[in-house]
Amino acid sequence: MYEYCERHGVSHEQCGKVIVAHRAAELPALDELERRGRANGVAGLVRLDTEGIAEREPHCRGVARLHSPDTGIVDFAVVARAIAGELLQQGVEVATRTPVTGVTAGRGRVALRHAGGETQARLAVFCAGGESDRLAEMAGAPPDPRIVPFRGAYLRLRPERRHLVRSMIYPVPDPALPYGPPLVADRRCAGAQMPSPQPPSCARRPPTSPSWVRATSSHGSRECARRRWAATAPWWMTS
Repeated sequence: MYEYCERHGVSHEQCGKVIVAHRAAELPALDELERRGRANGVAGLVRLDTEGIAEREPHCRGVARLHSPDTGIVDFAVVARAIAGELLQQGVEVATRTPVTGVTAGRGRVALRHAGGETQARLAVFCAGGESDRLAEMAGAPPDPRIVPFRGAYLRLRPERRHLVRSMIYPVPDPALPYGPPLVADRRCAGAQMPSPQPPSCARRPPTSPSWVRATSSHGSRECARRRWAATAPWWMTS
């Protein structure tokens, strides 16, 4: 991706990521993240000691940290436009603002029905965000796993505080509540930012769509929403 961005003049930053364990109870999960990263060939992974974290993120505290120096940030909308430009130059049709309403797969072909008619191809990759599971199900995939959409919002640190974050700082994810807010230094956006806690029902899907109803009516979704509400409501209701 870095090579592609350089070749096409796409703004990006290889700032690295630090995953921080704040308590000893989080160490097994951090060990598992490191194991998975190495198994998947993530380059440069290293556990940071106190001296190492002081050099990279002097204001970060924790009992252990995992550093991924090759992780970076990019505006993927710009990347997508660059890819679309390449495809157009090769004579490929690019259709935007064209919601897919139906999918038929069979005999080595995939037919996508949309407002502009029908597009056929040998294969289709459903990179559709919160609607990916709906499109996959149209193509014959099972209904599970299901996407449970959540909205994130960003707060910008004051200019005099932006030096506190140099890269991306993430907490060790908790499978029971995997929405901990990271700190992200994004110089393209004029400084460090932090996603603020949000009510769990803020889905990007229309709240009356069948896929939204299915996603939010499951027991797992309700339990996750309950825990998220309990964890964040006192903070954002009083801020």
